[in-house]
Amino acid sequence: MRAFGSFFAHNAFASFLSVTICITYGLLLNSGRRRTIFWIRVLLILQSLALLFTFSRGGWMATIGGLMIISLLSKRKQIVYLLISLGLIILILSMLGSSNYFVHRVTSIFSPTEQGEFTGRMDVWKAYGERVLKNPLLGSGNMGFLSTDFKKGVNIHTPHNNLICIAYESGVLGLFCYLFIVLFMFRDNFFLINTSRDNFTRGLSIGIIGGIVSYNIAGMFEVLFYNIQHESLFWFMFGVTAVLLKLNHIKA
Repeated sequence: MRAFGSFFAHNAFASFLSVTICITYGLLLNSGRRRTIFWIRVLLILQSLALLFTFSRGGWMATIGGLMIISLLSKRKQIVYLLISLGLIILILSMLGSSNYFVHRVTSIFSPTEQGEFTGRMDVWKAYGERVLKNPLLGSGNMGFLSTDFKKGVNIHTPHNNLICIAYESGVLGLFCYLFIVLFMFRDNFFLINTSRDNFTRGLSIGIIGGIVSYNIAGMFEVLFYNIQHESLFWFMFGVTAVLLKLNHIKA
């Protein structure tokens, strides 16, 4: 049984957790109070266990990518702590009854072309890419097209790729707007990391940067904007960034 929480699928749950884990980890690396650190660690462990039991390879890769960025932005020794923590969690999971399936999910990451799921998604990406070229500027509208429009019996309604979905539905203009917002979020949070004297602000900004990275890595395998939780999470990071900028300006 793969965990999916209140989401419609385990991949959607894993994508959400990959972002919240990064934000939590960023706060952990920049917290000073022992009691706060303790509870953040508890939250991080619970989220990590939930993520592992989704058995979502895309969610795992998104989380690792985000955490690596966070560790690089923080003290170098934190990378060692991160690797030790991941190793302990994997060791615990390998002792459970689902270890064989877990090992298969991990090893299959390194041989994607041999996996039917991956090759099927490549066919879908190609089919949607052809549709993007038909209406490249403004796109073809919301909700995609039905599986009957696909050739060779491909039976998936969405492209399983965030950027391709945006390009198909909103065209190059919509894709440009999305990338514009993402780049500005990166710029503003890097500004906060370099200028803010508040540890909470710096930790949250580092976590948001990691969260944006993991969000877009997860978006390579899942259409995140079809889910209200993912939409809310993205605009939450955008809103928090705006508020932190304003607070930093007031303190300065």
